[in-house]
Amino acid sequence: MKIEIGIAIAIVGLILLLGCLLLFLRWKKKSSSKTLVDTDFLNRLWNALGSKENISEAKVDHERLKLTVKDLEAVQFDVLKEMSPSGVFVTGNQIKIRLQIEAEVLVRELNLK
Repeated sequence: MKIEIGIAIAIVGLILLLGCLLLFLRWKKKSSSKTLVDTDFLNRLWNALGSKENISEAKVDHERLKLTVKDLEAVQFDVLKEMSPSGVFVTGNQIKIRLQIEAEVLVRELNLK
């Protein structure tokens, strides 16, 4: 009886260990996906926004890229609409857009370069 309980506990422990391992691998894969930004994509985005110098702030807002631009007239909205299937939202000098690359990655790239 004691051996059977020990075996049952070992099996449950093994199942929990495998479950944790699978969750970790899934998290690792998810966190590393969509992290590379193509230089051409980034240049196209900068050009559509009027240039790097036209961007005064870039941050994440509910998984969208939220940009504050200096000159709204320099922005090519037709290009931004092509890049974002879910649309472009403008309020004052702020532009919110969801792109194919995670917003956190784009913010990091836009603020570094």
